[in-house]
Amino acid sequence: MRFIPLLFVFMMNVACADSVSNDEASATAAVVSSAPLAGPEGSALAVERLRQAFPGIPVGQIETSPVDGMWQVEVQGDWLHLSNDGRFLFAGELFELRAEGAVSLVEERQKALRVPGIAALQADEMVSFPAADEKAEVYVFTDVTCGYCRQLHREMSEYNKRGITVHYLAFPRGGVTSEGSRLLKDIWCSADRGLAMTEAKLEKPASQRPSACSDPVADHYALGQRFGVRGTPAVFSVDGEQLGGYVPPAKMAADLGLN
Repeated sequence: MRFIPLLFVFMMNVACADSVSNDEASATAAVVSSAPLAGPEGSALAVERLRQAFPGIPVGQIETSPVDGMWQVEVQGDWLHLSNDGRFLFAGELFELRAEGAVSLVEERQKALRVPGIAALQADEMVSFPAADEKAEVYVFTDVTCGYCRQLHREMSEYNKRGITVHYLAFPRGGVTSEGSRLLKDIWCSADRGLAMTEAKLEKPASQRPSACSDPVADHYALGQRFGVRGTPAVFSVDGEQLGGYVPPAKMAADLGLN
């Protein structure tokens, strides 16, 4: 479960108050966690105990869990299950055994958050590589300093040949003040974003000088956090399913039902 390392970060912050996390999310956690929350009636005590155990934890949405006697709490795109009295915390995959099989309640809830986020994206805020005969679209959170991101980009023609249009969103792994973030901003502020992305991914000199622009890097980074992105590449389908990190073209086509 992706949230386990994040819990460890908050535990370390308690043990060493002067430490600074490399994760940009942790740098703003205290600000987020201090905001008033409007959870279901009766959830305040449990959430307060959670905050006492993990100071600075950026608690988002709070909902009644499908599991009796528990709340489900959203933290940066992941969902925790917290007992109604705040004594017990479960961080991990939780499955409901339905007639159609085992269903992850965590992934199901995450997908419900991702779908409207994807639908709200505008074409001009992404760097897209369209398939001539489009059969499916994927949304990829990317960082130009990431080896597997470069591998995915080197195979772009293969994705496109299989009818997959790739939309890139910016997700600088070092945070929005990192060098990777600056490089991504330069791409989004270039006249030919596709060329700028390709040159950066193939580690070639930039042939364009970026101009001043209002780039979406910080917004994309925040969206990725809400989607539960912890690394790059992170590939999502239109219906909010995370297909994986780097996924070879043939497997991605199969996962999308194109084979």
